[in-house]
Amino acid sequence: MMNTTAFRPPQSVDEVIYRIQAAPVGRCSFKLPVSPRFCYEALRAAFEKAVNASYINCIYDEEQCMVLNTIVYWLVGQSYKCGLWLSGFGGTGKTTIVSAIQRLINSLYLPDPIKASSGHMVTAGLTVMSASDLCHLYVNDYKQFLGYRNTALLAIDDLGMESERIMKYGQECYPISELLSYRYECRLFTIVTTNLPSSEVRPRYGDRMADRVNHMMQVVVMPDTNFRELSETYNPI
Repeated sequence: MMNTTAFRPPQSVDEVIYRIQAAPVGRCSFKLPVSPRFCYEALRAAFEKAVNASYINCIYDEEQCMVLNTIVYWLVGQSYKCGLWLSGFGGTGKTTIVSAIQRLINSLYLPDPIKASSGHMVTAGLTVMSASDLCHLYVNDYKQFLGYRNTALLAIDDLGMESERIMKYGQECYPISELLSYRYECRLFTIVTTNLPSSEVRPRYGDRMADRVNHMMQVVVMPDTNFRELSETYNPI
């Protein structure tokens, strides 16, 4: 017999208002359930590990510490923004920061906010994909592209390095704009690294995406230090 109690019409406007207020508001952005101090110390250790893996001397100055503090502020949920936007010219450590965040998240063994359930434990992990590779998948393997679009934690590396003109079946398409718009609507944990100056984002990707980026992303401008020049293997040309 069908249970009809779930279909009982509301008895008053107060009950309707209660239902509206009690209803979930889509997916919630993933945040680390640790204190800012815990997060800072762990992220700093992960950053040093990522830097050393690149044979670069790890240096800390006031600007670098401010960058880490801003990222910690975002990671632990003291910002309403679900995205992190790392901008700066090449060699300033954007990809290294992403690697450090990835190491930190992987070490915490937290449940994946989408795949995990009470009876099925799946640990959260940060997936890193270049913007160029995502565009390639959009054209050649759309199902796999959707898999990355829907993943709980995603980092898009080197935004702006992908081709400006993406064609599929003779039509121009906009994979990165589609992906970021979707993740904006679902409030999914998203990191972007880019060499693009902020003044070039709107002309290249359009007003719709630029407005969503402004609302979605915690913007961090990297210090003007080329860490690759500090590498033991760096040879100036």
